[in-house]
Amino acid sequence: MENKATLTNYGNGILASSPDLAAIGQQYMDQLRKEEKRRQAIRDAAAAAEDRQEWFSKWEATRPQGTYGTWNISDRD
Repeated sequence: MENKATLTNYGNGILASSPDLAAIGQQYMDQLRKEEKRRQAIRDAAAAAEDRQEWFSKWEATRPQGTYGTWNISDRD
């Protein structure tokens, strides 16, 4: 079976077969750029911080929280 979809250049290097897919690609690229800016700001703050422990405490307070730790799963009550 031959793929007959043609790709159109929607700008910013995005090639897609439809405007909907191009919009998804653009949204993804925007997220990547935003995340890279956030990471660069963290690196810049770390490089400029005189007191590394103070910087780490501030970073730790702003980092996304999740479920961490050791889980012990058993079939016993």
